[in-house]
Amino acid sequence: MYYILDTNLKVAGILSLEGSATPFYNDLITRKIAEDSQKIWSDTLEINVPYGTNEVDLIEIGNHILAPSDDNSKWFIYRIDDIEDELVAGGIHTRKASCYNLAIWDFYHTQVAAKAFTGSLVSDIILYALQGTSWRLNDLDSYFNGEKSFEVSDGTVQAAIDSIIQIFECEVEAYVVLENGYIVDKIINFVEKLGDENKDFRFEYSRNLVGVTRKKSDLELYTKLYIYGGTNSKSERVTIASVNNGQTFLLDNEANDLYNAGNKYLEGAVTRESILNPSGLLTWGKNN
Repeated sequence: MYYILDTNLKVAGILSLEGSATPFYNDLITRKIAEDSQKIWSDTLEINVPYGTNEVDLIEIGNHILAPSDDNSKWFIYRIDDIEDELVAGGIHTRKASCYNLAIWDFYHTQVAAKAFTGSLVSDIILYALQGTSWRLNDLDSYFNGEKSFEVSDGTVQAAIDSIIQIFECEVEAYVVLENGYIVDKIINFVEKLGDENKDFRFEYSRNLVGVTRKKSDLELYTKLYIYGGTNSKSERVTIASVNNGQTFLLDNEANDLYNAGNKYLEGAVTRESILNPSGLLTWGKNN
């Protein structure tokens, strides 16, 4: 089941596959928290609502959709940012909504001023980044204990959050609390790792598993990696040279011997535009 909210974040409609409620089709939630090369945060929803229903008129840019977590303990809120007409299986005419997690949408539209932190608590850094938003930081776990150094750059709150995720190697989730049809709290969590590795799920082919693909490739195998950041106030590309003995790259001799028979280094480059601090860039680069 999904709730549709208006621009004031009040429940205005319900989508459900039970009873006489308005049905929905092809719903797809994609939460990306990590890739091989870096920690990232992306949370999107796509869903189709049929024409000829009251709810289809609510599928408009600027409205919102609430989706429950797997255990119904949390509600994730998505802002509709794109709509299009689409025919689904059976020739049913629908309106398709493409949505972003509202926190991400809010953070892209909120600016934060630059500030350097030295010997600071991670919670203080995050609270500074969030200060111009309506999202509340929940308790941090012990993973973030200790004092840290970090530099927030001028730009969007989302860019600051991205840098925090990269440098402190953490993951994020944002959700809301719903009471009597209204949003009463907006919460964001920063944790070492989302999910429960001890919880197993069984998928059966032809029932709830469409297919499986496993692929290996060494196209992106690098043993000499150049690390680049964003462009600073002097219009200069930030590198790790000042904190890496004058070198703008990192070498992995062990990997080069193991996977490349000790031959010429396999060169590559990675860039993180949101990082303008050489030390932070070096930390991020070592995790790639």
